[in-house]
Amino acid sequence: MVNNILSKNKSSINVNIQVVLFQQDGIWVAYCPALELSSYGDNEKDAKQAFEQTMNIFLSETHRKGTLE
Repeated sequence: MVNNILSKNKSSINVNIQVVLFQQDGIWVAYCPALELSSYGDNEKDAKQAFEQTMNIFLSETHRKGTLE
């Protein structure tokens, strides 16, 4: 399990989310049940990095759409 924390400068937003890391069929998966987001990689590090990218895209898009709250 990994806890990700999102922080912004000036106006601060802190978000703690639970991310579960597990291996399935030889692939590492990072999954956040609260947001129903997931990513994968060949190892734990790759899965974590891919999840961070997925989370950044998710947050950017929800902010752009005005649905972040």
